[in-house]
This record gives sequence, C-alpha cells and structure tokens, in this order.
Amino acid sequence: MWRHSSIGQEFDIKAGITLGPHRAPRAGAAPYLRVANVQRGYINLSDVSHLQASKSEIVQYATQIDDLLIVEGHANPREIGRCSIVGPSSAGLLFQNHLFRLRSKSLHPKFALAWLNSEITKAYWRRMCATSSGLYTINSRQLNAMPIPVPPRREQFRIAEILDSADASISTTERLIENQTATFEAVHNDLLARGFEVDQLANRLALSPGAVVQTGPFGSQLHAHEYVRHGVPVVMPQDIAGGRIDDSGAARVTEARASMLSRHRLRAGDVVLARRGDLTKCAVVSPGQQGWLCGTGCLLLRPGVAVNSDWLAAMYRHDICQRQIAAVAVGSTMVNLNTGILLSLKIPWPSRQEQDRIADALRTHEQSIDRTRCERDKLRHLKQGLMEDLLTGRVRSVGEDVAS
Repeated sequence: MWRHSSIGQEFDIKAGITLGPHRAPRAGAAPYLRVANVQRGYINLSDVSHLQASKSEIVQYATQIDDLLIVEGHANPREIGRCSIVGPSSAGLLFQNHLFRLRSKSLHPKFALAWLNSEITKAYWRRMCATSSGLYTINSRQLNAMPIPVPPRREQFRIAEILDSADASISTTERLIENQTATFEAVHNDLLARGFEVDQLANRLALSPGAVVQTGPFGSQLHAHEYVRHGVPVVMPQDIAGGRIDDSGAARVTEARASMLSRHRLRAGDVVLARRGDLTKCAVVSPGQQGWLCGTGCLLLRPGVAVNSDWLAAMYRHDICQRQIAAVAVGSTMVNLNTGILLSLKIPWPSRQEQDRIADALRTHEQSIDRTRCERDKLRHLKQGLMEDLLTGRVRSVGEDVAS
C-alpha cells in the first residue's frame, strides 16, 4: 500500500548560504551552485561561481551525492520549484540561499526527483506560491508541507529504474541530434563555400525573371489595432525560427485588409528575412503559407526562376553573407538590414542545377534531423505519460502484494 506523507517528513531540508559583499571571492574561494545551475532534472556546471566561506560553512552547506536541490523563487510560474539531483561532478559544491537542499531520510531520491518535477507538483506550486509582486516564491513552511506519496521501497526503486531508462533513451536521441547537426553544419559549409564564381546578389537577380526585393509595409500602412484573432498571418521577425515560419503567435489581419496590401502578400518560394535584431533569421515560404503577409520588420526576397530559394536562404545564413552584414554594423548600436545591404552581398554562385543539388542535399540532412527530433519528442511525451501513471499509482510497476 502507498502512504501519504510530506517533504518535511521524508527529508532534512536546508536553505542555502546567504550571499553578500563579504562573500566576494578571494584566494581559496569555494565553488557554489546558483539558481541558474539548477535546471529541471540536471545540474548545469558550465558556469560555476565562487564565494568566500568559512570551514564550518563549507561543511554545513556542502552537497552530497543524491541530495536534491530545489529553486526557491522564479518569475516564470513553470520554473518555480524546479529540482535537480546532485551527482559525482557536483558533489561537494555549496549552494546559495535561493535554493533548498533536500537530503532523504529513507525515500529513494530519484523517485522524489520525478515527483518534484512532475506536472502534478508544478501545478501545486503555481497554485500555492503566486504573489502580488509577480515572483513565485516557496517558503520553508510550504516546502515542509508539500505532499508526496510514498510507495513501498521496492516499488520506489522500480519506478526510478523505469524513468531512468526513459531518460537514457531521450539522452541517446539528443546525442544523435547533436551528431546529425554537426554533420549538417560540416556539409553545409562544404557545399556552400566551394570555389564558385563570386558575384553580387543584385547582378544575379537582374538576370532572374520575376525577381523582387522589397521591405514589408511601414507602420503607417499597417497598425496594431487592425490585428484580429483569426485571419491572414502577418510574418514578423519573431515568427521566424530555425529557418521556418511559425504562425502560432503571429499577428493576423482580415482577408479584406490583406487584399489592400497585395504587393506584400507572400508566394511559395519567397524568402522572408528579418530586417532588424537577429539578422540570421530567414525562411522560405512553403506552399501552405502562400497568401500570408510580409510584415513590418521583414524584407521580402523573391529570387525569380533562375535562383533556387532554399539554396539562397542557406547561403544568406552562412558566414559568407553574415560576415559582410556584420562589417556594415561596425559602430552601429543596432544594424538594420535594408535592400541596399542585401543586394550588395557578394556570393559564390553555382549554376542553377548545382544550386538544386546543394538544396536537395541540405534538405535531406534537415529532414533526418527533423525525424530524430520527432522521435525525441515522442519519447518525452511517453515519459510524461509514464510519470503520471507511475507517480500516482494508477499503474503499478510491481505486484500489488509488495511489502514496504
């Protein structure tokens, strides 16, 4: 049988070491973990700070393997109470006062880790910790009272094993994505940087029938009060990510209003580029996005029949073009891409047939990465379902007659 308990009954709880000017690191300063180091399910050691601490404080605040660390406060309600477990690489580090350390009395730490990072616990903290200041904060009383189910010991271990196995599968898939991405970057550089004849974009577009380069509508042409909940998406820089257009958060206008801005309507094969901010952002318009609007803050590049759009977008994101844009930005607070800068870019130009081959090769690699990402997302979804079933006892990982 499972029993109901609380974090205070199952763990020794300690708040971290208080920071201040007297903690400024000197010779012999001790490494410590901050909120930024404690991510959900893992500890990020890429940037570890140091502070001055006495010998007794080092003993008092040092972490041990299988300690749990919980984030005490956060402005993002989904990040409040995020929890990680101390492993061999982080054992012995101190922890700051915006973290709580949980040291188990008998509960399996990895079972508790899964519970504390579950959607059940996230919802609990959002409900319990909202404040008028907008900062979500857990106090020691709330943490002590936090409910936690306690399965029989053997079942705790089995649940931890199952979730560890799911995590291992996800990690393996993420490493595969990293390897595929590294391969893609190498192929990308090799294919685009070959010794083709260099020419300005303006010259090549002049030879490509149907080519167009123009800015999106000015603010005076399209106002925020004209946006509607449902309608034609207006593509802004924030809607371009990973070489694709994502309309999930896009502003929209009525079809009648879009028709009045017909010269800014997108066609399949157009390239949309961010005009300010992150100037690596660009995406090729897919057939399903035809008729959408190029928005304020973007440039529309229609390459015409002599240029492959996917090749040109990949080339624009390459260092060959980005270094030229960065050179224009020297001394500027924020560079803005305009048609003059874009058309002046000097690019190695393969034949149209070679552009097609390069675009196909890059697309094949991208599709492979996309498939692996989908597999990873399925594994994450499966793990979430497992957590909900196993942590609530809805599905038992061992027989009902297990002794505690």
